[in-house]
Amino acid sequence: MFDYSITTVRIPQNLRTGKDGNPTNPEVIEAVCYTRTAQRWMVKKYNEDKDIWSKDLNVSSPQMFFGSSTGVFRIFPARQSKECGKYDPRLRPWYQASLPSTVSKFKYVKDSLCVMELSQDIPTHLTFITLSLHRQYNKA
Repeated sequence: MFDYSITTVRIPQNLRTGKDGNPTNPEVIEAVCYTRTAQRWMVKKYNEDKDIWSKDLNVSSPQMFFGSSTGVFRIFPARQSKECGKYDPRLRPWYQASLPSTVSKFKYVKDSLCVMELSQDIPTHLTFITLSLHRQYNKA
């Protein structure tokens, strides 16, 4: 069951150490809070573009998601996870591909946007666009 009006936040089990399985790490809590902006954008983007996907391209609207360096994962459209606490976006290839190389010794800010794939899940007929953005400040 999908809810196209909100996102779902998932947090790895090892970060859910507080009461009722909530995070206690202030950085994880802050990541949940600051990604609410992403939720507003995802819902708005879906509503703006759904006719393009369904009528013009004849495919379902893509899922959108965001993974933070703290392990917080926000996905649209919202839905329940089959395995609560087992997903860590930092271990996924799309997140790893966005990480800058550590080879450079120069001082700079690096933004990398990695478009990994446009694919369709056969059983659900959902279209995926995988994006990740990472910003690194080298101190060399």
